Amino acid sequence: MDAQTILEIQPALTAFLHELGGCFCQARTRAYLEVYVAGQLSDLDRKSVGPITDAAGVPPRSLQEFLSLFKWDEAALRDRLQRRCATGCNGAARPVATTGRGPAWRLRPVGSSASGPRPEQRGRD
Repeated sequence: MDAQTILEIQPALTAFLHELGGCFCQARTRAYLEVYVAGQLSDLDRKSVGPITDAAGVPPRSLQEFLSLFKWDEAALRDRLQRRCATGCNGAARPVATTGRGPAWRLRPVGSSASGPRPEQRGRD
């Protein structure tokens, strides 16, 4: 993406990333998520830590620590993303199993019934 496109989607991207904010323990962790995502969406030739931090004006070590050391609630992040995908699919996704870590979601084929039988659960005997 070029800089103009990123500026155009920035409000929606910021809102989306704020939805995930509760999954991160510290505010600085959330800030590095925004830096990392913006770097991945940018038109940088290389999407590694160095070019991303140079473009964002943050210390490289800080983003390296975000990617390797900082803690976040992976299960909560996964669940939020799954819920967002399910609601954004206009009902084309539904939970097929509930585990100790939250529901597993699958997309229904187009035209299938929401009340139809659940698909086989993979990896279960």
